[in-house]
Amino acid sequence: MRNIETGERVKQALLALPDKSARELNPAWFEEGEAIRVADAFVVDIMFNAGGETYDTLKSYAETVEVDGIPVKTINLEGLLRTKQTVRAKDATDRIILERALEIFHQERVSKSDKQGQEE
Repeated sequence: MRNIETGERVKQALLALPDKSARELNPAWFEEGEAIRVADAFVVDIMFNAGGETYDTLKSYAETVEVDGIPVKTINLEGLLRTKQTVRAKDATDRIILERALEIFHQERVSKSDKQGQEE
């Protein structure tokens, strides 16, 4: 949900980052629906729409990964690839990289599965 309450919760979570850059966030910005960038020890982009995709269209691609022992909810490579289906040159480059990464990931998964099948 895009509202001030959600904005405040996200701001508090981002204040865990080392440089505390999120202190500049205005929770009211979440109601506007524009992308929000927080540049801290690493860059965090909060996007409400990317390449025509929204939270609702991407939630099936959501995963939780651990970063320095902290669970972070994000989208997987397939979901990220969906956001790159635009005419922008940078998105075309990103698509090539993501498609190759997915190909490698798939090959590794098949290889692991084959090895497990041989061990049984």
